[in-house]
Amino acid sequence: MKTLAFLLFFLSLSASALDATYLNEGSVDLSRVPAPPEIGSSADLNDLEVLLAHQRTRTDMDCERASFEEPGYAESFFGGAYGPLSDSEAKELHDFHEVLHQEAKLFYRVLKRKYARPRPYERSALVGPCIPLSSSKSGSYPSGHAASAILSSLVYAEIYPEKRQEFLIRGEVIADGRLIGGVHYPSDVRWGKFIGRLVFEALMKNERFKADLAKLRP
Repeated sequence: MKTLAFLLFFLSLSASALDATYLNEGSVDLSRVPAPPEIGSSADLNDLEVLLAHQRTRTDMDCERASFEEPGYAESFFGGAYGPLSDSEAKELHDFHEVLHQEAKLFYRVLKRKYARPRPYERSALVGPCIPLSSSKSGSYPSGHAASAILSSLVYAEIYPEKRQEFLIRGEVIADGRLIGGVHYPSDVRWGKFIGRLVFEALMKNERFKADLAKLRP
């Protein structure tokens, strides 16, 4: 990858600041994301029932994979036994991946704070998560993991076009793992994915991002 060491040094400084590098709050129209289902509504109860159906059919291997993905790093998303990259390739993207996460977080955290939707396992004793629970107490809606997974899979598909389909499938699997793991409702995941796509569209209109992305291509 061209000028990788310099670019990743710059990106690591941006990531350490825990703030978005390329976008601002006006870059994405969050009015396109609806409110979560009202607690006790038919849509809300259906959300819970679909989650419980996944819980009844999930396997130990499903939970093992979703647990591996839980840290949210480039290595756990796209390296290891499940990803399209080697461990060394994924490790090279560690800092850049954190930058992408912060771009997504700029938007999904606004909605998490606005709606403060309880996690499924906080709401129903029938829900039994099978993955490690985060120490943070962020709201359930929308899924930040889903947003980051879809965003990063789309970006990495640009860096590695020959593996485009592998990345896109992997992003969907990671996002759906939050539902299988019992830590998000289906609507959390659906609209988290949507936010990931919105952020990707915004980044691909940003000339500075596109220039830096070009430097990461092999």
